[in-house]
Parts: sequence; C-alpha cells; structure tokens
Amino acid sequence: MSAMEESEYDVFHPYSTSYPTDVFEEMGFTVCGGMSWLRSDNKVKRFVRSLVNRCNCLSPVTSVQFCKKYYCDDQIALNEMLWKGKHKVQWDREISKPANLSDFPWQGLTGVSSKTKHRIKVWNRSFAYRAKMPNDCPTDNWVAMPLYIDRSDVVRVWSALCSS
Repeated sequence: MSAMEESEYDVFHPYSTSYPTDVFEEMGFTVCGGMSWLRSDNKVKRFVRSLVNRCNCLSPVTSVQFCKKYYCDDQIALNEMLWKGKHKVQWDREISKPANLSDFPWQGLTGVSSKTKHRIKVWNRSFAYRAKMPNDCPTDNWVAMPLYIDRSDVVRVWSALCSS
C-alpha cells in the first residue's frame, strides 16, 4: 500500500471486462468500479463527489432509501466519466478498439482527468486479475478477481493455481 501512497498517481483501477459495452466499444476498455485505490486529496475528492452526484446521492440529507430509489450503476457511471464529458481522461497512448476481450493487450495504462487533473493508473491484467480463471498463475499477481467461479471457491482455487 505504501508504494501506491508514495507514487505519482492519485487513483489506481484494474481493468474490467467489456461492461459497460458501449464504453468498451468506444473507449477500447473498461475499469472495474469495485476494486480501486483512491488517494485522499482534493482532486480525487472532487472526482468522487462528481461520481456520487451523478448517482443522485450527494445531498447532505441523503439516506440509503433515497439512493436506492435513484439507483445508479457505479460501474457504468465511473466508466462513462473516464470516457467522455468534463472528466474525460487523456490517456498516455492511443487505444485501439479491440474486436473482443482476447484481442486487448492488457498492459498498464496511465492518464489524467481533464477536469480535476488527478492522475490515474490502470494496473496491467496480471497484477490485478479480472477475467476468466487462467490456466497459469499471472506474473507478479497482487489481487485476483476471477470471473465465473463460485465466490466460496476463489481462495482455494487461486491458492492451488498460484501456490508456487
């Protein structure tokens, strides 16, 4: 964790699947909204405030019932904010639109929010794994979020795969 805190980046995200599909098709990738590291500074707080506001849950009198009434898919909201609008991220390279998930190279990626100027790093697929269960343990893996496996089996199966 200290490596992230001491880094030049304010936010870290893992790649996701192709959801939301429209963002994947237009931006060329998506990030996972459920596994991120966020620095507690004013730039990031402004970005999170925008995300919460987009989901209609920013009011100081907000209750859980209010937010549920105006349900918002944070995965869609986050990826749309990175893709277009005031926060559109300027990525460190052009991203070609993959034909499918297996066509994407999955190297790390960095960028800067157009509005808040917070710096973003997307971890490479091996480091923060979010895909179907692989045949071999990903190189330098730190976190595993494999798809299509019973959640109660993840630790046992991943440990067997990556025990060495």
